[in-house]
Amino acid sequence: MIGNSSSGIVEAATLRTWVINIGDRQLGRTMNENVFNVPFNGDDIWRQYQAVPKEKYSGGNTYGNGDTSKQIWTAIESIVYEK
Repeated sequence: MIGNSSSGIVEAATLRTWVINIGDRQLGRTMNENVFNVPFNGDDIWRQYQAVPKEKYSGGNTYGNGDTSKQIWTAIESIVYEK
């Protein structure tokens, strides 16, 4: 993934995708190890693109493991069906 969207910062790790984050729009956000930050410069972007590992990202996601909706549903059930 190449761009400056929060989806690259938050969700891409769960999808095991590498991210080239362009510019400083996401500066200050917690980022996973799958994110490469580069300035808004064509040569830097191209160099980083060529250096991205060929295998899928295998690390974790600081923002969770993709089961947030299940956790929310379980919490709601425990309140609704509480005895």
